[in-house]
Amino acid sequence: MDEQRNDIENFINEWISDYECNCSLVNHGSEKYVTLLNNMMIDLRDFKSCDGFIDMHIHSKYSDGEFNTDNLVFGAYFLGLRAISITDHLSFKAYQNIEKYNNLDLLIYPGTEIITELCGQKYHVLAYGESLLSEEFNRELQKLQYNWNLRFYHMIDKLNQMFGFKIDSSKLEKYIRNETFDVDDLLNMLIQEGYCNEDKNTILDSYFDNKTESKSSVYINSANNNKYLPNTLDLISLIKKYQGYPVLAHCKINNRNVNDIKSMITNGLYGIELYHPYLTINDRKKIFTFGIKHGLKFWGGSDYHGNKKENKLGIGSCENRLNIPFALYAKSVLKIEQVIISLGKIKIKNLSLIEKIALIMKPGYDLISFDSYSIKAMKEKNTYYSKINKDIVSNEEELINYTKCCINANCHPIVININQEGGRLNTIDWKADYLFNGNYVWGKIYKSEQVKVAFKLLAQELAALGITWNFAPVCDVLMTDNSSLGVRCFSDSEEAVEASIINFIMISQKNGVAATAKHFPGIGCTSVDVHTGIPIIKNIDKSHLNVFMAAINAGVESIMIANLIVSDLDKNTPAFMSYNIVTNLLRNELKYKGIIVTDNITMPIIKEHYPKIQEVAVNSFLAGADIILYDPDFSQESYGKKSPEEKIEDFVNIRERVFNALYQAVISGRISEERLNESVERIINFYNKYGIYNSDDLNVEKLEKIREKSKKNISVIAKSATNVTYNHNIIPINKKFLNHDVLFVVYDIPFGYRADSEWKQKIDFHNLIGNHYGTINEVHVSSKEQLNEKILTEYQIVVFVTYYSNFYVEQINILKKIINNKSKIIIIGTGDESELSMIKDLGVDAYISANNRHPSTMLEAFRLICRV
Repeated sequence: MDEQRNDIENFINEWISDYECNCSLVNHGSEKYVTLLNNMMIDLRDFKSCDGFIDMHIHSKYSDGEFNTDNLVFGAYFLGLRAISITDHLSFKAYQNIEKYNNLDLLIYPGTEIITELCGQKYHVLAYGESLLSEEFNRELQKLQYNWNLRFYHMIDKLNQMFGFKIDSSKLEKYIRNETFDVDDLLNMLIQEGYCNEDKNTILDSYFDNKTESKSSVYINSANNNKYLPNTLDLISLIKKYQGYPVLAHCKINNRNVNDIKSMITNGLYGIELYHPYLTINDRKKIFTFGIKHGLKFWGGSDYHGNKKENKLGIGSCENRLNIPFALYAKSVLKIEQVIISLGKIKIKNLSLIEKIALIMKPGYDLISFDSYSIKAMKEKNTYYSKINKDIVSNEEELINYTKCCINANCHPIVININQEGGRLNTIDWKADYLFNGNYVWGKIYKSEQVKVAFKLLAQELAALGITWNFAPVCDVLMTDNSSLGVRCFSDSEEAVEASIINFIMISQKNGVAATAKHFPGIGCTSVDVHTGIPIIKNIDKSHLNVFMAAINAGVESIMIANLIVSDLDKNTPAFMSYNIVTNLLRNELKYKGIIVTDNITMPIIKEHYPKIQEVAVNSFLAGADIILYDPDFSQESYGKKSPEEKIEDFVNIRERVFNALYQAVISGRISEERLNESVERIINFYNKYGIYNSDDLNVEKLEKIREKSKKNISVIAKSATNVTYNHNIIPINKKFLNHDVLFVVYDIPFGYRADSEWKQKIDFHNLIGNHYGTINEVHVSSKEQLNEKILTEYQIVVFVTYYSNFYVEQINILKKIINNKSKIIIIGTGDESELSMIKDLGVDAYISANNRHPSTMLEAFRLICRV
């Protein structure tokens, strides 16, 4: 006990030193705080007893509480609380000088309590959020204060009419202690102005009928007169309008109010108090069951007023069924300082240096994961894991639920980004039927209205999932054979690329999904795969500059910088680390004002050349990038081999290294805070424009409706863009030969090193067309040894489905084996047009340009072969 007394004495003396600078460390200073604790009903034995607890419903003297903000903060900190909210009635005055406590290990969360009315019932609504501290919301609050105060003037009128008083109502003004009146203010006026000589209880019994409304009572129950109280549903909508979070306070659920609460949920009610001193165990069981069913977040608060009530500070742990915004839990309990707590729109003035640095680091998804592996890693490392884990999220419905959970868990609008180009590269691997045709197919018919429809539907699908930032379109003009690009490009024509990317950008952003022009300054002129090598070019091709200028003029929200060296501009440094390319060229010369993001700095080839990933991050930021993109799950080979724990450990370790390097660079002055703020301002504006804070519109049904349109669009485009490029009098073949004379040979793509979607797409002609045309003879191979020569002799015609045979050269060996068998050969080419030039002279009888392996394209290719 003596040891604890010493700890308390030290604690109080430190408090006096830090927060009462003019007060010397003398005994009476400590005694003052011990007396305060006694007055607050805090036992000294409770010192630090609430570690990990929160209290989201406290009242100060600015409404009907007994203690001021300083007292409440001291008491909460003494107890070891990690987060509190001072929720005074219709007032945010408690937060006037709250910034002096910013360094405390205690979150002080803006909130207010507002009494409302719905169908004759009173409901207390707690409104939370930094956005509610704005002047705009304060004006709305003043209107509510006026109506609330009006009720007390009307009670004075009733006193004068019913009991013959001659009270001057203007005198009430000088008895208002805060921004709103309460009954105590009215009673004080009656006594001190000499209208009544009785004590307060006698006055209440005589005139107010103990605060019950009846024909003989002066008391006006505001719930029965909507002119005094706001409508509950209207207030919830108002809070949501200002990006706050409405929570229903201390409400027992019963048959009389259950429909009212359902209406509130429809209007945007975010949470409900599960823990409150007035709620019994049975009350909590009902609330918990109801809340789970209707997706409400659980909150808790002591409703502490001081000695007026027996309630005590410290309601409960975040881990005890309270699922308040996860960011609050992460920051207050897990002590992750990088998490941004702002409710509503983010403001730079509210961000610490640590939070600013966290904002410029983007791992592929701006989320916090909730699985046990992620929580464990966050607790151990005090940094957060923020990426969708494909081991946990495996289908669209899970993704929507997960995304909704993440949106609800964050305290500010979040932006989830993705690589969803269509065709070859899709972070979300839809079922094959739903994958869009892709850039090269779109580029072949770029003037078609159907292409614009495709861009719109792609954006709408992403928005329906809560994804509002797409790392697309590819703006590279395809000038050489390039295995990392190919059909990811729109065309080898500058005109087609420019028209395509303008439409993509404008249509996507009009539908709420920010576009990203990549890969600046253009990698289409190199044959090196940027995932496995660092290309070196002498200068930037004019066509690429023209296309990126078109993207800038179209208002593209972000540009991704490539991993290549332009020797005329920077001899030894890849573009994303080159000040001359990022700042001098893109920012200054081309006048680009949007977000600049690096390509993935954790690509294996980057690590091979620049093993210190932290230096890559710092140098990229110094070059002019706003966001450092990292994703250690880049390689599908490594991704397939690692366990969830290993993936998360990799991710967290890299984040820790990159974060610490950026932080030290700012502290040391290597990165100026002015330069940091420039990027942070751009990112904040972007988040506030494209961020989602309301997940109500995200659902599978909405996605499915969009997809029905997408499926039709995909088929129409496949029909328009699939064509016979070369034919030596073999197409069409008679479909009656299908069963016995035609063999379909499909080259199966080997396990991919890049993030291609197509290696997962297994073409199956049996399922695709066999049901309509009888037996389809089909084999799948990935080497010539797998192709049985005896089988080949049984067929006169072989239809060979290739995949970039100019890169995966084993296909040439397969092709030669077919030719040696003297079979007629029809090629369905699923790469770009460069594939044709390589195999045409080998003795191919016909070539169909499909440009992707999509089922609808394969079906169209089959129709061309058989003219069906």
